[in-house]
Amino acid sequence: MTGDTQKYFSPKAAAAHVGYGRTTIMRALSTNKLRAIRDNKNAWKIDKDDLEKWAGQRPVTDQSPPSPTPGHIVATPADTPETLAKLAVAEARLADALTERDRWRDLALWLSEPRPAPVSFWERIFGRR
Repeated sequence: MTGDTQKYFSPKAAAAHVGYGRTTIMRALSTNKLRAIRDNKNAWKIDKDDLEKWAGQRPVTDQSPPSPTPGHIVATPADTPETLAKLAVAEARLADALTERDRWRDLALWLSEPRPAPVSFWERIFGRR
């Protein structure tokens, strides 16, 4: 909790004050677990004492992933038969995609080459050019 001097908080300010998310504050307001009033502008006003009482009753949950200690390497099983099979499938797909890309590139180059003007029907019949 921070050292704010104001008496009433908005849900956003209340969340920052106690270290929870705004959604958690709004959920507590909608379930009447956190007392608050609305002013004439329909804005929430949460009393500091009620907020701190509510925050003190909540269990502390740390959802951040544990950070590895220095020198501790987190090992992942990369050589399992399942991961090797997935790797082989991915490499085969990559090779197919590269082959297909090269084929399309060759087609695009062929289509971009200048072509002689087509011979018209009359030129073919009368032999003029």
